Amino acid sequence: MEDSMEKKRAAMMARLEGRGKKAAETKQASKASRDREERSLEELIEDSRVEIENGIVNEMTEKRLVEAISLGPSAYLEVKLREVLADVRKAILERETQTMAAFTFYTGIKNPPPRGKVVPPPPSDDSSDDVDEEEEEGVDQEMEEKGEERKQEADMDIQCVAHHRYEETIEGEDGSSVRLAHLDNCVISLNFCPSTVHMEALTDTTVIMLPVQTSILIYGSKRLCLFGEAQQIRVHDVEESGLHVGVRGGGGLILESCKDVTIGKCILTSSGEPVPIHEGEEWRKPKDFDWLAEGQSPNWREASEEECKVADVVTRSIEKWKKS
Repeated sequence: MEDSMEKKRAAMMARLEGRGKKAAETKQASKASRDREERSLEELIEDSRVEIENGIVNEMTEKRLVEAISLGPSAYLEVKLREVLADVRKAILERETQTMAAFTFYTGIKNPPPRGKVVPPPPSDDSSDDVDEEEEEGVDQEMEEKGEERKQEADMDIQCVAHHRYEETIEGEDGSSVRLAHLDNCVISLNFCPSTVHMEALTDTTVIMLPVQTSILIYGSKRLCLFGEAQQIRVHDVEESGLHVGVRGGGGLILESCKDVTIGKCILTSSGEPVPIHEGEEWRKPKDFDWLAEGQSPNWREASEEECKVADVVTRSIEKWKKS
């Protein structure tokens, strides 16, 4: 009996030792795998820094960094990944802005309007016009004092800034750059073909424009209704908005930190006649940097047939543009 009990005890101890050894091996293998993953992430961060320094960073690098963050690395590595991701996005945006500014989709633009042209605020019946003008100038001056990050904005040919319940058709020369900022309950129509359009902090506002030569950049807006076509459209921090767009070339439609966005085809008319818009289907395939999984992103959806809209743009250059 004692021999039998001893054998059972020995067998049990052997099993426990085997399990302990297997657990240790598994733990060691897991640690080795984790170390390899961390080294791989460190190399990705270093490679991204090198690409930024050499000016060769691209959207594939951006995608790899986003995917690495989504895998749930250590807190330390996540901070480093997010830092380099921000630098990568900044480098891509700066490069695209410089490249697109140098590109001319239309020929014959010899005399663009002078820098710093600003759309004036609407007239007021209030006797405090002078005070309002001073406050308006103070807002613009404060924004211009924000430093180097606002330098590109100051270089815009045409600016429409800080308006409430304002409706305006803005005239300009083809190839002008445009900035629209801090607009609330406004309707803005551009009757020319801009080179680039920067939009930020637009609320309950409709923007209608003829095809943009290079890029449309949108930041921090809510309940925006946009009608526009460009080589690339980048949309950041936009909510509850309808984007009626056309995308030509390889730039694509890019979404980041957006939600409840409806995307449809841009359809424009002028004096009852259709305005030619790029017929491609690129607008149906936005790149959502916050949704890397398979299937439809919850941040946007394609507009239904009932939601499709047509906008009318006032322009004197429609006949010229049709021939381009």
